[in-house]
Amino acid sequence: MNALSQAAYLLIIALKGEAVREHLELLSGDHQLIGELYRPQTQGPCPCLILGHGLTGNRNERLLVTISQTLYDIGISSLRFDFNGHGESSGAAQNVTLRSETADLAAVLAFAKAHPGLDSAQLFVSGHSMGSLVALMTYAQQPQAIAGLVLISSAFTIFHELTAPLTGSNLTSFLSKGVMDLGGFQIGRELIEDCAALDGFALARQVTPHALLIHGQNDQDSPPYNSVQLKYIWKEHAQLKLIPGADHCYTNTDANLQVCQEISHYMERCIAAE
Repeated sequence: MNALSQAAYLLIIALKGEAVREHLELLSGDHQLIGELYRPQTQGPCPCLILGHGLTGNRNERLLVTISQTLYDIGISSLRFDFNGHGESSGAAQNVTLRSETADLAAVLAFAKAHPGLDSAQLFVSGHSMGSLVALMTYAQQPQAIAGLVLISSAFTIFHELTAPLTGSNLTSFLSKGVMDLGGFQIGRELIEDCAALDGFALARQVTPHALLIHGQNDQDSPPYNSVQLKYIWKEHAQLKLIPGADHCYTNTDANLQVCQEISHYMERCIAAE
């Protein structure tokens, strides 16, 4: 970052004042997406991290809200939203697919690029769990639009995690109804087929994003080695942060705060390098 840019960034931090909260209603195909843009009051556009939740999640999960607050404290905007079939966005859960969520993220990214309060050259995308796959798929489609990726608890082996319970009566029910229950969230056959068709690691080998990879060492839902493998693929282009004792959703307060700190440090380094 040159001296003028550095001065502008410091000015953003000094003048951010009260946060601006914008309620968002965006169209993604036939779906209405609900979200929130959380940004500092500044004299010019500022960087932004778009936050995508995981399967069965929503934009108001503790981790995502804490990330938003942490970024605001250093003068960086964040945009949280509900994918179709989740939270307050329209759509049925059983119709959710990787492809529909990628379309959702593309719509949110287009909104952010056109927003006068956001720096279109400094838009970052984050995904938690299955959202990490969606983030990578979106980056593969338009790498020039995304300054960097933050992949949290990457679920690149999600096909195996989703289908592991499909045995016995669970399998019989799924084959007859085409829907499986995941803690009250109805998952359709099309999502399972999407996950089976996508080789996330093969897709990762086709791109070289600047990325931050975060994974809890005690994640029982998505193997931590998913993020280790991404680090091997992207080499010096990726930073890997394994959080000791952390589970899939970083429910421990210390783990939650460590994730937020890692992301804020990553964002500051990326901005300073511009």
